[in-house]
Amino acid sequence: MRWWFAVLLCSAAFLGAGSSAEEPPLITDRPDQTESAYTVPPGLFQIEGGWGYGRGTEAGSDVTFHGFPQALLRFGVSGGFEMRLGVPGISVEATDAATGRTTERGLVDVTAGFKTVIAEGRGAVPRTAFLATLYVPSGDREFTSDRVDPAFRFAFSNTLSERVSIGYNVGMLWITERDAEDNLDTRSFWDWTVSAGFSAAERLGVFVEVFGLAGASSGDPSESALDAGVTYLLTPRFQLDASASLGLSSAAPDWTFGVGASYRFPRFKG
Repeated sequence: MRWWFAVLLCSAAFLGAGSSAEEPPLITDRPDQTESAYTVPPGLFQIEGGWGYGRGTEAGSDVTFHGFPQALLRFGVSGGFEMRLGVPGISVEATDAATGRTTERGLVDVTAGFKTVIAEGRGAVPRTAFLATLYVPSGDREFTSDRVDPAFRFAFSNTLSERVSIGYNVGMLWITERDAEDNLDTRSFWDWTVSAGFSAAERLGVFVEVFGLAGASSGDPSESALDAGVTYLLTPRFQLDASASLGLSSAAPDWTFGVGASYRFPRFKG
């Protein structure tokens, strides 16, 4: 499963060598959970993805899980507006229960949506964007919601200095799962994140973040976690990243770890 990383590294380093200095800097929506308040420049295509692994508990059993390629495809339609397609790909979950170990693997539902900037921001007023997403029931039975589940977020960002910025999101999402009687049950959650980013060097970035879900009605489980990570801009168009998280509540995974890469394709010149 690690071959993809070497291929991305070699191909993107080659393609990124001729990057135009006129293009805006590469800003990605990974590896943290906070969506940026910036969109991909008009006419440009950007792909972000990686591999993630984690461990937690469910119904008293230990669960390990990992997924690849966790891809997000972003296309800049116009100034301040982009279309987005999420392709989580394959997920594998292994459960260690008293009755033995079981493993489930399959495709996860894809997502489709958009991001639009609604305020440029100045001074204490944050730059603001709105994101809308639909989870499309396209995955395998063990990993699909079997319903079209919506989600939305408002993304905010403030630049505190040349080296420090903060980003924060708030929104809602709906999650459909099957209950004990195999009936579909859709629940709603508040979705929130707060992230601080630091420019440690010319190409090296560091972030720390807290994020979570809060049940929108009584009885819905809530979860929160702390994560941190690094990004490294290998070329103006190609970025590597790594991150890890720790659960702060019993409903959250105990820990997760992930690595990934993001690449912006050069503008086609006919």
